[in-house]
Amino acid sequence: MYNNDPWRRRRPAPRRMVRVPVSQPAPRHPTASGQEQTPEPSQATSSPAPAKTPAAQPDPAPPAQPQSPAGENEAQIWRERYARQQADLENTKKRLEKRFASEAEQARYAVLRDMLPVADNLEAALQHDAGDPDHLRQGVALTLRAFQEAMKRHGVEPINAQNQPFDPALHEAVAQIDAPNTPSGHVAQVLQTGYTIDGDLLRPARVIVAA
Repeated sequence: MYNNDPWRRRRPAPRRMVRVPVSQPAPRHPTASGQEQTPEPSQATSSPAPAKTPAAQPDPAPPAQPQSPAGENEAQIWRERYARQQADLENTKKRLEKRFASEAEQARYAVLRDMLPVADNLEAALQHDAGDPDHLRQGVALTLRAFQEAMKRHGVEPINAQNQPFDPALHEAVAQIDAPNTPSGHVAQVLQTGYTIDGDLLRPARVIVAA
């Protein structure tokens, strides 16, 4: 009767007590300083190193295939072209060297050929009577003019320095004097004529500058 009554309050089942073990603290040992020392936990054992995997060996190279006759003929054609180009380059180099040497030789002959009138004028001056100073002076002036014309044909011209402002790019001062007729800082006297070649300095003029 009571078992079939759904409203009957059932008695709860009794609870079971479970004992949980409590870990005991590690014993402490006194040190020399009087303080207690807690032992350190043991280190974990290292795991064994994994075994090394052997490196893969490279595959052997395949044997060289024999070249076909067509490829051999093409390679021979390129080798012949390269040899011809090398020969042409060497021939061009030799031809240019020979040309430059010939031009330099012709330029040297041209300079010497232009100097011959100077020698002719000097010989003519020596053949005349040296007792006439005016005639000797005219011969020297004629020789100098011929020499300057020959140099001018090769781009060499004298530097006009007399009474000009001193220019260290064209003049070389060897002394400084008081010159009443020359402004200060100007060339009072030219000791040696300077020359330029194609606008570039060939030799500076040696001068005396007015103070």
